[in-house]
Amino acid sequence: MKKIERAIISVTDKSGVVAFAKSLSKFGVHILSTGGTAKALREGGISVTDISEYTGSCQDAPSQSPWRPARHAG
Repeated sequence: MKKIERAIISVTDKSGVVAFAKSLSKFGVHILSTGGTAKALREGGISVTDISEYTGSCQDAPSQSPWRPARHAG
């Protein structure tokens, strides 16, 4: 079975998200996240990479979503 290397975490309700991310980090999983969730994770001491940094896409405006069908579709 292949090891999980990266996980995207993006939630509205931040309760419990730091503990969840810490659990993943203990297994060496690299955490990717968006705006408010990334901020909450950093404040909780979690190392996190912004999705926009990882994809190379700007996420400044709502219409500038870093999600690209060609890049993220199966």
